[in-house]
Amino acid sequence: MSPNNSSARKLRGWARMWQIREEDEQRRQHEAAAILADLGREPNAAERILVAEIAALVVRADRERAKGKHGEAEMCSRLIIRALGKLGVKPGKAKPTSSADIIARITGRS
Repeated sequence: MSPNNSSARKLRGWARMWQIREEDEQRRQHEAAAILADLGREPNAAERILVAEIAALVVRADRERAKGKHGEAEMCSRLIIRALGKLGVKPGKAKPTSSADIIARITGRS
């Protein structure tokens, strides 16, 4: 392997790392906006910190899961659930579905 080939690979690796960082930041901002929308009011300073941390944990959990590090992803999930509880955001109520809806979803017919 020539030194130029090795340098080119390093540059591609660095470029991909920066791309992943940008993708993660965009996703983090999207998740934070969604959490703030669920909050339904203007957050105070502590809540803004919690929202930022929860959003970062969501992105990290997905990355860890994609790498096959399910234990790390599970720990992130636990931290997310705990932080959401402190923030006061609760999951929405499940919508009841009829048997016909379930059959249509399974068979692919509408």
